[in-house]
Amino acid sequence: SISMRCSRTDLTTQTIHMHYLTSGSCNVRLIIRRQEYFVPVGIILKALLPSNTVDSEIFDLIMGPDINDENLFQSVANIMHDLAGYEDHLLGVAPGNTSGIMNE
Repeated sequence: SISMRCSRTDLTTQTIHMHYLTSGSCNVRLIIRRQEYFVPVGIILKALLPSNTVDSEIFDLIMGPDINDENLFQSVANIMHDLAGYEDHLLGVAPGNTSGIMNE
């Protein structure tokens, strides 16, 4: 994993870790109030970008000019695939349900 420790002016710190998985995807590990959370990096990107940003724009932002880099392409495709699996849960929609109402 890659670790980054951030510090405020009052000297409190927060450390985050980015884990590259064998599947080619990435998770971010956050520790908040002594609880450990693993969050797919796609969800974090979705949260930080404007709400009207679509997945293909996120894909293009990550790929940049390196469209021919097969390793990067596969990793980004895995990240986007993971994100698609979580979007139904994030939106509160049951898988396969297009009405937007849970348990229909």
